[in-house]
Amino acid sequence: MAAILDSLTKDQQTELPQATLSHIEKKSGTAGLRLIQVLVDQGAANSVLKEVVKELEKTRDKDDRVYWERHVDKVTAKLESKALSHAEAGGALRAEYDQGEEPQKRGTVSFVSKVSAQKQKRHLEGSAPDGKSYLRSLEEAQQVLDAYNSGNYELIDENPSQATVRIRVAGIEGRYINVGNPNGLPDLDLPTQNFMIQSSQSPKVVPINPDL
Repeated sequence: MAAILDSLTKDQQTELPQATLSHIEKKSGTAGLRLIQVLVDQGAANSVLKEVVKELEKTRDKDDRVYWERHVDKVTAKLESKALSHAEAGGALRAEYDQGEEPQKRGTVSFVSKVSAQKQKRHLEGSAPDGKSYLRSLEEAQQVLDAYNSGNYELIDENPSQATVRIRVAGIEGRYINVGNPNGLPDLDLPTQNFMIQSSQSPKVVPINPDL
């Protein structure tokens, strides 16, 4: 944020005081600040900045923040590649949000902030019983829980009555193990980015079928 403030002219500082930039960061994260910085660096008119700020400051549902940041990044990329003019930036933001895909559904189950180390042992490499799905470390299990609690995931489904959600988390990989199927199906040992989180008060993370 400091870099943006330092690069503003006096007129631009009137349109973009620190309080406004802080509000933009709250609503659209660093994606919104990056968009402003690109417009400033490209010499966009104050009227353009004013329109873009208006869009970035709009109230968005908390659950939609990841979705909104992604679409702000799309507009920024178009500006950087000259595929979009400054005058089109505000309208492009509205179009991305209003005409893009529907915001992703969020889980309704709440979990405490820390994985249960005791429960997680059954699904960690080196301590998981034979035939159990596992992650490489407790830290990776915690990363999955953190992703859920911060909204950075794709919901597969949930069972609130059982305090269970199934989610997809990019960038974290577990091993899905399914052996000795009573129906004679082949044994499976597959990498997966799909996970089940169970138990609100003492959560554990279990890698699940990547084909869900």
